[in-house]
Amino acid sequence: MNILITGASGLLGTELIRQLLPTKNKIHALTSKTQKLAANCGNDISIHSINEWRDGMLSMSEINTVIHCAFTRAYNATALAESLFFMKNIFVDTVKNHLNIINISSRSVYGQNPNRPWTEQTEIKPHSLYDLAKYSSELLAESIFINSPGKYTSIRLAGLLSPKLNDRIVNKFIDNAINEQDLKIVGGTQQFAYLDIRDAASGIIALLAVPAEKWKPVYNLGYLRSYSIQEIANIVKIVGKEFNLFVKIIKETSDVSSFAELDSTLFYHDTNWQPKYNMEAMVRNIFENRLRGKIN
Repeated sequence: MNILITGASGLLGTELIRQLLPTKNKIHALTSKTQKLAANCGNDISIHSINEWRDGMLSMSEINTVIHCAFTRAYNATALAESLFFMKNIFVDTVKNHLNIINISSRSVYGQNPNRPWTEQTEIKPHSLYDLAKYSSELLAESIFINSPGKYTSIRLAGLLSPKLNDRIVNKFIDNAINEQDLKIVGGTQQFAYLDIRDAASGIIALLAVPAEKWKPVYNLGYLRSYSIQEIANIVKIVGKEFNLFVKIIKETSDVSSFAELDSTLFYHDTNWQPKYNMEAMVRNIFENRLRGKIN
């Protein structure tokens, strides 16, 4: 299979490439950071710049399936509008060439809908411009691919965990532990739906093995369960002991609440796949990477 990955130099894009390289698939990468990607992947993949694609130098007729990962992480309206404009053009090009596409959306489209766990039928309640833009990407796919021979699906992805994501509460707790600082939590019942970056890529690759005509229009993709902030702090404390790091959890009583509980049963069923890494394994991986960096 010939696969085009947009946003190929991003976190998910690079993990997809890493896992796809040992397979027989031909990988085409579309990125605004060609030099960065070339330094990491060498001649193992076909790398294309955004300008090359716009100028028609990327032969879409060679592609079977597009995995559209490209999307801004900024929350400002201008950046989101630019991402949607780029996405619309990718979708149109995909339809014109009768290709299939996996559009990476986000579990954030559910906002703070209290009717959980969130299934694909749960009411959409965007809370921010980013959430609304992600839902708009799904609507774009639905409208542009209508009556197209190419197939599409949008994956509402859980929050990703990786050693490279410093803004996650999990990573912040781990950094506190390494720096011998207390883990401070406010409330304790807030729920988080996280997924290891390695599982995210593995799940998407599992979907590639499913005939595109069997894809559902939307899938949730997350771990088997969500975790409270109290559970996450406890796991960081326990795993930290394996590295001779001993911290205290300081809890401040509060009625603050937030929740994210993603039901991915449909995705598991259709792909015959399940995630491998629970929170303990994710925390251990981040600890190992953080401490390796300090040692080196």
